[in-house]
Amino acid sequence: MSLARHIMSYEKVLFKHWMSTIDAQAMSYLKLPILVRLQVGGLIGVNFAAGLVKLMRETRYLDRMGFEIPEIALNVTLQEESYHRCVSQLRVHVVDVLQPAAASAWRAAAAARRACGSAAPCCEAACDADLRRTLRAGAWRAWSACCTGTTRW
Repeated sequence: MSLARHIMSYEKVLFKHWMSTIDAQAMSYLKLPILVRLQVGGLIGVNFAAGLVKLMRETRYLDRMGFEIPEIALNVTLQEESYHRCVSQLRVHVVDVLQPAAASAWRAAAAARRACGSAAPCCEAACDADLRRTLRAGAWRAWSACCTGTTRW
């Protein structure tokens, strides 16, 4: 019985600490610039803070567990789908407008994948190799970390 009390008191301490810092964290993430120049290759990228995703996930789970959530964190979490949709659209526009060579290579790779009828590993490797050649040296890692799987053409 005393172990359960210790766990409950530890949970309360952690939650109080979370409550005291979450509003400031949310505001700092929301104030970050939305476009950044990536260090590798100098490409322009969309800056959607991983910390903001973590904040929304924590808020959602704590709310489901019945904890009282600060209003700012709750409002950010309620707009999660909107944030993800806007970021996905912005990534498409950043690539189309600011990096047209990469956009055309990405479209060519997607067309090649559709033409072969599947996402077969051999086709993906060939398409990715074409994209790597199109992008400047060193930019491929930044490109794939930023946009792979989230950009739809």
